[in-house]
This record gives sequence, C-alpha cells and structure tokens, in this order.
Amino acid sequence: NLHTFEYGKVYPKTPALVKSYLFSMSESDYYKNKYQLSDSQLSVVGVLRHNKEWIDFLTNQVKKDELPKGDYILLVSRPVEPNMMPYFKKKKMLEDIKKVFTEIHPMKIVIKKHPKEGSESIYEDILGKNNYGTTWEYSSLHPIILSKHCKFGITFFSGVCVDLINAGAPVLEYLDLEGLDKTKLPISVTTDEQGETVLSYRAQKLVYGASNYDKLLELTNDILNDKVRALETLSKVYKEHFQVIDNPAKEVTKDIKKSLID
Repeated sequence: NLHTFEYGKVYPKTPALVKSYLFSMSESDYYKNKYQLSDSQLSVVGVLRHNKEWIDFLTNQVKKDELPKGDYILLVSRPVEPNMMPYFKKKKMLEDIKKVFTEIHPMKIVIKKHPKEGSESIYEDILGKNNYGTTWEYSSLHPIILSKHCKFGITFFSGVCVDLINAGAPVLEYLDLEGLDKTKLPISVTTDEQGETVLSYRAQKLVYGASNYDKLLELTNDILNDKVRALETLSKVYKEHFQVIDNPAKEVTKDIKKSLID
C-alpha cells in the first residue's frame, strides 16, 4: 500500500457526507480503517495533478528561455534530516552525483529544492558557487515542467517521482539508510529482494534504487543507454498502482456539482 497504518486501531467515525478521492485501490483499506469510511465514500480517480488540462496550463505559463539550457538531470532535493538523511549522508550523495555528472556523464544538475530546505548551503559548498549556472543551478519551475525536458530525475525520496514518470522521465532514488536507526525513521521501512532497507517508492519499484556510488553509476548508465526502456518499466508499475483516466478532475467536479444539486 501507499500508506501504512495500525490495523485494529480505532479512529473517530467520519461523517457520512465525506467522500475521499483516491490515487489507487491499494489505498482503500487505509481510508476505511483510519477514517471509518464505507465503499460508497471512496472514489478512485488517479492522481489529480496529472490531469492533462492542468499540465497543459502549467506548460503554457513557461517561456522557452525560462527552461534550463542544454542537457540536464533533475535533482529533487529534500532537507537534512538527522534520523533519515543526516548531513554527512547528504554530503556524500551529492559528492557522488557531482562525480557522475561532471566527470563521467557531463551535464548540468538542475536542483528543485524542497520548501523546508531553507538556507542550507550544502549545494554551494559541494558543487561550487563559482560553477553556478554552468554545471548546476536551482530552478523554481514546476517539477512536471522540468521533467519534460530532463534526461532523467534523481530523488532523495519524494512523491514527485510519480510526476516525473507521468511526464516522461525515468526516476532514480538515491538514498543510503545504512547504519541509521530504523526505529527513528519518520517513514515506515521495508526490505527489498537484496535484503536492503528501503522506503515505499523503491519497495514498490516506482523508482530505480541506489544506495551507493557504484549502483548510482550503474543505473545512470542503464537509463542513459536506453531511456525508452527505463521509462516503460516504471510506467508499467505506475499503471499498476494508480488509476489512469482521461480527466480525473472532471470526475471530481461532477461529483461536487451533483452533491450541491442533491
């Protein structure tokens, strides 16, 4: 499931007029258990922000000269978190990314910062202030827009991975949980086929997963050698997890209009 919860725990019953719109049927047990919802109060509509009209609207707001220039990978960042991504782990991962994309596969690193990162200077420290605009840069553009033009995306664990896949960009999650106290992680963990501790998107195979430099380089080579195949693999999993309909926003507005009339 995309969510985890404690079976048997009693939650307050949700009013009968409430309706929950879900990404996937796999979320239904979570909402039934946590909010005491019935089947009639659940509607699976997929990812609303992947509505084509909304994506077209976003695309039309961006001028060509606002897009990053040249080939680039999109790095979807997250802040330093002592129990999940301490500074020394983030520093090492950035150094690895820098090595791959400056020495082996030279291309710009475009960073989409997390809103909670604040004034962290780790990118300037690792990638170099003097290199800004040449080998790396920040972008305030919507990740869906950036996804359409990047070679592929790298995340440190982010739900934005599904946006990238839907927009046509393969996604590699780079996160090293080795040595961390699993009981203090803010997100539930599981174990993959290799016995590695991983988080949900990697466990569900919605991203390619790397925990060290060698795997990062191996997967980067694979994706760049055959981006079409890499995307097809992730897209297949995306369709298994998320309901895909032509206009999910329209389905929701139809329900709202009907409820107002009734």
